[in-house]
Amino acid sequence: MSSQVFPCWQSSSVYDICSHVLHKNCSPQVDDLVFAVDAGLYAEAAGIAARLRKAGRRVDLVLEGKKMKWALKQAERCNAARVVLVGSDEWSRGTVMVKDMAAREQAEVPLDQLK
Repeated sequence: MSSQVFPCWQSSSVYDICSHVLHKNCSPQVDDLVFAVDAGLYAEAAGIAARLRKAGRRVDLVLEGKKMKWALKQAERCNAARVVLVGSDEWSRGTVMVKDMAAREQAEVPLDQLK
């Protein structure tokens, strides 16, 4: 199964496309990597990614059955500032888990406060 990483940029430049592939499917200068922990939350994760992009953040969206450890490694490879984890328990409470990659800290954040 091929990786489904949806970058925040759109480009028709061959250089940009090749650069994207060479950097392990990471967009340059990623602010957030949004990862759906449960396959049933792909649409919700896509909605969160769209909302963050609308707010001006550069977001990579990962929609595939990978483990959380993989998502965190992917965030490191992309130099993402944060990982937004969309899990079923948090979602039922109206929150997501946000991990600050530099501080190595995470917190549960209400959806209406996610920026």
